Amino acid sequence: MSNREYAINLIDNIPESKLIFVIKILEGLKGLINKSDEYDLQMVLDSQIDNDEEYTSEQVNKILGLDI
Repeated sequence: MSNREYAINLIDNIPESKLIFVIKILEGLKGLINKSDEYDLQMVLDSQIDNDEEYTSEQVNKILGLDI
């Protein structure tokens, strides 16, 4: 069973009076997904403009003060 089929099966078992809550959750998720995609794409594009510097993951960790 695919994730879509599983989700539909779960929704089919929710009483009609409670579906408004599921709809609101799904609308919120749709908005987050679209915003993330646009934001991520813009970050990639911004990083490609006038960026001659490269950092290793170790350098980034050190810059951010992470001990990984």
